[in-house]
Formats: sequence, C-alpha cells, structure tokens
Amino acid sequence: MSSTTDSKKGAKWKAREFRQKDRTGRVHRWIVTLDGNTVSLTDGLLDGKLKEPTTHIEKAVNVGKANESSPEEQARLWAERQVKLKRRKGYREVDKQGRYMEDEVITKMNFNDIPENFRAYKPQNSMNSYLQKMMDEGTAWWVRKRNGCMAIMAVGGDHTLTMYSSTLQQTHKDEDIPWIERYPQFQEAIEALDLPPRTVLLGELCCVVAAGFEHEGLDRDDLDYVNGVRGSLTQIALDTQVEHGKLGFCVWDILSWNGEFWVQTTPYSDRMARIIELVGKDKTGYLTFPEIATVIEEPAEHYWVEISSPNSQTYRLPTRGAPVEKVLLQYAKEMRWEGWVVVDPTATYGDKAFNFRGKAERPKECAKLKPKLEADFIVRYDPANGIGVPGKGSKKVGVGSVFCYLWDPEKREEVYVGKCGGGLCAADVVRFANPKLYPMVWHIEFSAWTKDGSFQFPELGDKGVRDDKTCEECTIDQRPAPGEDSE
Repeated sequence: MSSTTDSKKGAKWKAREFRQKDRTGRVHRWIVTLDGNTVSLTDGLLDGKLKEPTTHIEKAVNVGKANESSPEEQARLWAERQVKLKRRKGYREVDKQGRYMEDEVITKMNFNDIPENFRAYKPQNSMNSYLQKMMDEGTAWWVRKRNGCMAIMAVGGDHTLTMYSSTLQQTHKDEDIPWIERYPQFQEAIEALDLPPRTVLLGELCCVVAAGFEHEGLDRDDLDYVNGVRGSLTQIALDTQVEHGKLGFCVWDILSWNGEFWVQTTPYSDRMARIIELVGKDKTGYLTFPEIATVIEEPAEHYWVEISSPNSQTYRLPTRGAPVEKVLLQYAKEMRWEGWVVVDPTATYGDKAFNFRGKAERPKECAKLKPKLEADFIVRYDPANGIGVPGKGSKKVGVGSVFCYLWDPEKREEVYVGKCGGGLCAADVVRFANPKLYPMVWHIEFSAWTKDGSFQFPELGDKGVRDDKTCEECTIDQRPAPGEDSE
C-alpha cells in the first residue's frame, strides 16, 4: 500500500491506511499521507465517512549547521512518530484490498517482554453512582492518589526483572539503557522479595521519606522532581538522585501473581493485603504503598475515619457529623496530597483489568476524587478581539470559555492564568455571552496550580459571580510564588 521516497530532497508516501477493531467489533480506519513537508491525517469507521483531513507542516531545523534537517525530512520523522503511536494502540497497516500487511497484534501476555499495545486499567476520572452509594454507606476504601508517574515492574518467567513506562517502553526515548538501571534501589528492593515468576506490579514513581521527602511523617509528593529524574538520561538521573534523593516505587496493585491474573480474579482487599505484606519485608525504604482510609464506627453513632500508612502508624479522624467525603478531602488538602482513589474493596475487574488495544479501560469500581482549590479571578470575554472562546456544540448559543486573570499591584497589570468554561449551566452559557458584562469577578474552583502559574481543571465555584469584589482585589498573591507548593 505504501510507496516512499525517503530522502532529504523529497519525502513522499501514498496514503497509508491502518485499522483497529474495538471491543464492540467496529473497525476504525486511520490514514496518513506524506507529501514533501506536509503530512495529512484522517480517520473514521470502516464503511463510514472519513473526517476532513488535518494537515501538519514542518520547517527546517538547525539551518546552516552540520546536523541541518530539511522540512521534508522533519515531516517524514513526524509522520513516522504518528505511525508508531498508532501501532502502540493496536492499529495495523492494510494494503489496497484491506488485507493486513503485518503480523497479528500481540494479544497474549509475554511476561519477559510485555507488548507495547498492552494497557492496564485506570480509575475513572470522576465519581459515579456505584461508588457514591458505597461512600454513603461507609463501605468504600479511600486510597491515596500519589502525584507521580506510573510504572510497571514485571518478573519474567526466567525471574528477570523488567521495568516499563505507562506506554510499555523499556527505555528512555533517547537511549537504549533499560529503565531499571537508573533506579538500582528498585532492583535491590524487589529482588530481595524473591517474587514468583510471571508476577507484575503496578505502581507509581514518587518521592519517599527514605530520600528526605517528608511531610508530617508521611511521604511528600514532588511531581516536578519525579519528572526531572524520569525525563533525564540515565547518568544524569543517577547523579540527581544521589545528590537530591532517590525515587521510590509505590505499589498500588498486583496485576498478576505467579502467572495468575489476580486483578481479574482476586478481590482488591486481598491484593492490597499482599502489597502491604511485601512492603513490610522491604529493608531499603524505597518500596511503599498508598495510605488507605476506611470508615469505622466506634463508639456507636459516631463515625471515625482510620488511615493506615506505610510508616506503620494509624491515624484516626473524627467526622463530627460531617460527611466522610468532606473530612477526607480536607485532610488530603492539608497534607498537600493530590487526592484519593475511591475503591470497592471487594472488586475484581474482569475483562476491564487490562487489554491489548493500547487504551486503558476504566472500571466503575474505582474512581478519582480530588480536593478543590479556590480563588477569585478577573474574567473577560470579547471573542471578536481574541479574548475568550465562543461555545460549540451544546454551548454554541453562548460562551465556551472566558479568560481569567489576577491583578499584580506592583506592576499595575493583569496576569493571565488560563481559561474557564466548566461549571456553567445552560442559562449561564447564554447569560454570560454579552461582552459588555465584562470584566467580572468569578469565584472559581480548580484542582491545582501548574509550575508556570496556570490553574488546572477550573470551573465556576459555588459563590459564582462576586459582585462584592473589585478586579483589583483579585491579587496575584492568591497564586503560589515560583517554587512554593500549591495549597
């Protein structure tokens, strides 16, 4: 199907088509065309209408230098990256007759070399009615969500330990050194446990008390530090950990044990009990498990929340009549945690535990729940002048999102912090569409501040429009200074 001219003078592919069958049996098509320095992409369902193509245009890099790369060469490299990403997700190339040109995508577990299209489950991104009922009844577990980077540790059939990234890569993209070699502390700790062959642990790269990342006796998260170590080449990563602290591995589930897929067959409470047992045997301090909160009733008619932690201490929080959800979210906020994963402790995840389609399933028995930050912001909406975004789809009659700012009293100027379109009801979408209403002050809830000073996942808060505040009262000191933790 493909015809290529791969030279710096002129890269050209005829349309290359890739297909994938989803879990409902539908066949998805993806087509990429390369012509000079322009890449065109389109997709759709088999026997359905293809979407309008999108184009990507590349420019030359390092012009005038020995490693100069032409626009055509850059476009070819970009197109090849897109093909690789699709193959990871289970797409395979077909010829003009629709016949597969490649071997079948791997759909079986090879514990010595897990295929790139394998994906383990993830929690749902928002609460659902199933877990809400369990929370109301006090039967759900609350498992701390570590603010780190997912990783997988697999003990092969030959007892070899291999570390994988969340996309099943075994090395950094710019070198061929296995991940595990930049974390010798993990190899020492896991090999000392003498795990059975064909065992796979799901976990998170994170900061640990053993390396000095401590807050009130518990591990303190630092995602920027984790990303810095993970994103560096091996020698830099090793040197950084020696100087500033070694990363830890927080085990949050057991995918398989001795070749049996526990995540499909064994209740979560039993899987976590084994994790706690394993971490208790670790002598290095670099293996950990997430804190677990459960509801107890002692004495009668008075609820407490008990939090079990890796430091072998137990913490009890009285609810004092408040909803458990409110108590635990406030605790996570005070401890500077990212939040919780609410879990059904009796759950097994069946066919949603993992797949070989390159995209994670999200079973209903586990979902994220994060505390909200809040602040008052100056908002503006004037799309004719590039401020704010008009609505689309159900919002096409009004506002899509407004631009948000904070006031810097020293510089006497507004500082842009992001856009907000969440939390608007249908009436708000129409009501706030008039640019003459602005500027306004909105109370906005959001999940976190980013390193560059923007907010994440904002939505209009409970207090709504703050008619009682002026724009100059929305000062920039609501935002953490660079280097500070957001609270």
